[in-house]
Amino acid sequence: MHGFESGSLDIADIYKKTFGYEVKPTEIISVEDILNVPISGLDIIDAEEYPLLADTLIQTLVYYHIRMKVEYELVDIFNIPHPNGQILMLTDIIQKAFKPVAGATQEQKDKARNNRVFFTSRKTLLNEFNHFEGNMNIFQPAIDITETMLQKEVDDIERKLTQLRTEYAIVH
Repeated sequence: MHGFESGSLDIADIYKKTFGYEVKPTEIISVEDILNVPISGLDIIDAEEYPLLADTLIQTLVYYHIRMKVEYELVDIFNIPHPNGQILMLTDIIQKAFKPVAGATQEQKDKARNNRVFFTSRKTLLNEFNHFEGNMNIFQPAIDITETMLQKEVDDIERKLTQLRTEYAIVH
């Protein structure tokens, strides 16, 4: 699922396929659910007993939330088309959102480049889910980021999105 989509997913079905037994009832999670999840103060599993798993689950949810939020906001702010069935990756969205228009001034080009760099350099928006471990790729967040730094990055991204939305509303 991506932030600019409106899909949903039955996570109980995924649990059954992954672990081999059924969980009742069906649990449908939508893009909107992920975009609206409050990401501060998450407490998913006992962090005292399972510290690494707790950090991994929290960071995975925070990374997924912020990535979807950036996708949603940039597609919405910059009116980026996304036809059904077309794969639109975050890097594509960033490139389209911050591509200088023909005849742009050097200042406008620099501003677009700075915005591209901002979003493509965020630890939470990189391919943090594709860590190479030995001879296999695994789904794992970059757990080397502290909770404080993770929150700072989320706050920075949210401020930037708010700034862009305000700026875009004024310009257009």
